[in-house]
Amino acid sequence: MSSLPFNRTAARRPAAWLAIGGSRRALKGCSRGDTWRGPKVGFTLLELILVLGILILVASMSSPTLLRAVAGQGLDKGCDMVRSEMARARVRAIRTGKVQALLFAPGGNRMIVQDFDRLVSDPRVMSMSQADFDASTPVMSDDSVLPRNVRFAAADAIANFRSEFETRAAGGQANSSVRPVLFYPDGTSQEARVILVNERGELRQVVLRGLTGTSRVSPLQEGR
Repeated sequence: MSSLPFNRTAARRPAAWLAIGGSRRALKGCSRGDTWRGPKVGFTLLELILVLGILILVASMSSPTLLRAVAGQGLDKGCDMVRSEMARARVRAIRTGKVQALLFAPGGNRMIVQDFDRLVSDPRVMSMSQADFDASTPVMSDDSVLPRNVRFAAADAIANFRSEFETRAAGGQANSSVRPVLFYPDGTSQEARVILVNERGELRQVVLRGLTGTSRVSPLQEGR
């Protein structure tokens, strides 16, 4: 029996090198115009339709939750803006030594901080309708306009002797469309709550504590 010649060089070559060499030899067998391609990988039309259907189903199930979350974020941002304007009115009253009024109209989306002396000299502001107030109120900053689809729903400022005297001096009435919330130079304010609403009918309220002039967002209890 004849023995096969032993190739020491081939024995020392790794298997990966041999595989590469085999693929090169396979390529040599192809004509010059042919192109070697690997295994075909892709999706069938049925698989694409199935994946698309699943995506549409998931989107339809999650869209109400996403819309509700976005609407809630706008309402929360509106509450933060009202609190920011309240804090600005309080600081301005302390700094200037004059009573400041945060003005807004239920149903509108604008608010403004003014010196109460200005309201005394021009009481027509207190008798404006909501549309006239929003149209005539200048946009002092981005914080003076509530987010889109967020409106003032109502306001409940607890009147005391001090606020009644100054409101009457400014020509305000209990049934006025424009609601003032007063801030005093000693750092106090009226007890008040401001209610906001979005297009989905969700409500938030900002509660203002008169003793400290600070505000917070509080859940709106039913029946109130």
